[in-house]
Amino acid sequence: MFQIMYLYRILSTIVWIIIINFHYITCQSDYLTSTNLIQLHPESQSVTLNSTVRLQCRVRMLIDPDTGAGVQVYWSKNDFGIGGNREDIQEYGRNSRYDYSRYDLPYNLKEGQYDLQIMNVELSDEGSYVCQVNFMRQQYLSQTAVLTVQVPSEAPQLVQITNEGKGQRIDIGPSRPAVVDDGSIMLLECIARHGKPGALLTWFIDGVQVKLESNPDSTPGSFISGFSGNLTFQLEASAKIPRLVDATSSMRAHLNKLHHGKLVECRAENTGYEMHTLRPAQTKIEVHYAPVVSIQVRPSRPDNQFMEHDIITVECTAHGRPDSFFWEWYVNGRQVENIAESWYRLRLTRELHQSVFRCIAISNKKGVAETTIKVKFGPQFHQASALLFTASPGEDVLMDCPAIGNPTPHIEWRREGGREVLSRSVSLKRENLKEEDFGTYICTAFVPEFPPVSKQMYIAKRKPPRIQPNPIVHAYLGQPARLRCTVNSVPLPPSGQTHWYFNGNPIQPDSHHKFEQEEFIGGVVLVLHIAHVMMSDFGQYNCSVKNGYGSDWKLIRLSHQEDIPIQFIIGAAVTIGILLIVGLILLCICRQRVCGFRYNKGNRTKQPSRSSLQDYGVVNSDFITRAYTPNMHYRQDPYQCYSNNPSLNKSFTRYAFDGTDQGSMRIPKDQSENCFYETSKEDMCTNT
Repeated sequence: MFQIMYLYRILSTIVWIIIINFHYITCQSDYLTSTNLIQLHPESQSVTLNSTVRLQCRVRMLIDPDTGAGVQVYWSKNDFGIGGNREDIQEYGRNSRYDYSRYDLPYNLKEGQYDLQIMNVELSDEGSYVCQVNFMRQQYLSQTAVLTVQVPSEAPQLVQITNEGKGQRIDIGPSRPAVVDDGSIMLLECIARHGKPGALLTWFIDGVQVKLESNPDSTPGSFISGFSGNLTFQLEASAKIPRLVDATSSMRAHLNKLHHGKLVECRAENTGYEMHTLRPAQTKIEVHYAPVVSIQVRPSRPDNQFMEHDIITVECTAHGRPDSFFWEWYVNGRQVENIAESWYRLRLTRELHQSVFRCIAISNKKGVAETTIKVKFGPQFHQASALLFTASPGEDVLMDCPAIGNPTPHIEWRREGGREVLSRSVSLKRENLKEEDFGTYICTAFVPEFPPVSKQMYIAKRKPPRIQPNPIVHAYLGQPARLRCTVNSVPLPPSGQTHWYFNGNPIQPDSHHKFEQEEFIGGVVLVLHIAHVMMSDFGQYNCSVKNGYGSDWKLIRLSHQEDIPIQFIIGAAVTIGILLIVGLILLCICRQRVCGFRYNKGNRTKQPSRSSLQDYGVVNSDFITRAYTPNMHYRQDPYQCYSNNPSLNKSFTRYAFDGTDQGSMRIPKDQSENCFYETSKEDMCTNT
């Protein structure tokens, strides 16, 4: 009985405990929330690539009194469940790049430690994570933890937009400078691509960081560091990976050639990667400017004044950037072909006086320099000035004698053969002409340092024409003929007052006859051309002329010229050839007989041939011997002779002897022999 009572008490106690616990749990379940069920919520984090992150989730471990089931914990990412136990979580975290799962629940789950651990974080891990607890048919959610993955951008790159931001985009760097013209605007962009949340870009000029102006009155983004300019910054989604962004900073600056060679650098820094420095982008500024050209003339002369025919070199030098130049030369605005050097060598002529020489250096732009060359040259008359002036007695005549030269020529007028200066101006006026005023006048132009030049000018009296006689012209049948009629006429016969007649009939120009005129000072030559002479063309031709003061005519006869037979020409040539050969043979025979012997002190000795006195500088014609006359005195007058030979420094005398066929001559004292010669023959003495 006692045992039954003890057992009853124990069971009653257990029942009461169960009832009390059930009542407690039931009452407590009515008050469970996410806050008191989930003791530690996950928090939002920003992590770097390849790092390990832990999202905490600590849960109270309760048991459902009805079912005896405990709490169930699940993780979700972007509202998609990834697992509620270690096996499911690890399965979700597996991929082909790793032989293990990057996702895990590494802690004691029985104690409610449901922390989610992600190793080797990738960009795909980014998202919203929630720890979900299921208990007694209720869902309890943790706060949302946003996992942000920070991605370092690529190394920055520099890009130049040419034409002040309106041209093409060019990648620049250490090996390619930023090229800008002097006085223009340079626009650079520094781009750090594919980063998250985007790189922070900083500019440096010659190693000094560019800082924006803090003055509120200044333009936003303006700076003064090495040179003045403006900076802007923007972020935009990457074209290839939209989840990443490209950071771009633009520099706009107004440059001149003093900024040449400055180093521009752009550095990129990524959040979370402060210890990992990216390679900066840098380049140098190359400021181009138009060539500055200078020109000089060698040899140097004051005021570039040279003499005609001088040879000069016009040379140009230039400095600019770039410093490789092409050259062009212009003289008086006309380009000189085939000259590509920086110098131009030439001989000066009078036509180049006051010429402008221009050289152009060409690189990216053009630089120009020019100089004027002055050429001094002698006087020269204008070819177009008249030489003949016609007048009648009592009239006035004005003659002009224009001349050019540098310096300006001085003019003097004189009568031909006279010394009196009639005028020193360009013009000479003769009023109320008299007979003695007609004739030739001399106009002379003077320029210092040059010989003067003169020309004849004529004042001719008007009178009837006169034709010079030209009675006979010979011509061959079938050949062209030319009849000339020279007319002296002041003034010249006017057009239509010159005529040709044949056998009394006027000749008209046609295919057989052609007229020409050749004017000269004071007259004209009338020429009649006959294309092919026929028998009917032989005869008398009449040349008639008329001017306002009279007329004249002359007859010109066209005569038939007989052809010489070819047989006669050949026979004459053969005869002349035979006579020449015979003459040469006789001449050689005579020279051998006469010149084969010579006399030395009266003894006749055989010699090869005589030696001419010309071999010793004496010309045979220097010796003039008078003819031998038996009735003359014993000795003729001596003839003094001189030698052209410089070795004979003394004269000698030749005498002729009476009654003998030999003569002698005296030679210098340093010669010991006398020389005799035979008077009936040539002088065969050697002048030694």
